[in-house]
This record gives sequence, structure tokens and C-alpha cells, in this order.
Amino acid sequence: DNPFGIAITPDGTKAYVANFDADTVSVINTATNAVVGSPITVGDLPFGIAICPAAVVPPTTPTDPAVVLKFTG
Repeated sequence: DNPFGIAITPDGTKAYVANFDADTVSVINTATNAVVGSPITVGDLPFGIAICPAAVVPPTTPTDPAVVLKFTG
């Protein structure tokens, strides 16, 4: 499979591993080090992986330039 990239969920419970030669991503339960379900089919030769936030919380005031990214899943 040639694992090539890994990303850990913010809560630390899962690792997502890009399998370069298999064109898949495996989900690993970090507590047991076991693969969860079947690998997810993705595009050709995945080599990088990232977990992006699923929600954007707007600034609290009109002059506040900060935007807080919040993971929801």
C-alpha cells in the first residue's frame, strides 16, 4: 500500500493514512491501532492528507478581524 501521509483528528481518536500505491485512505483507531472499516477509495497516488475544520465561527464584533475555525466531526 505504501503509506505516505498521515493526519490525526483533533480529538486524537483516529488517524487517516494515505496509501500511495493503493489509491486509498485507511482510518485507524488510535486506541487499538486497528483499521476501521474498509479503506476509502480516493484519486491516483495520494501522498498528502489533512483534516480541515468543518465550520467557521464569524468574528464577535464588526471590528474583530479574527475568525475561529472549529472542528465539528
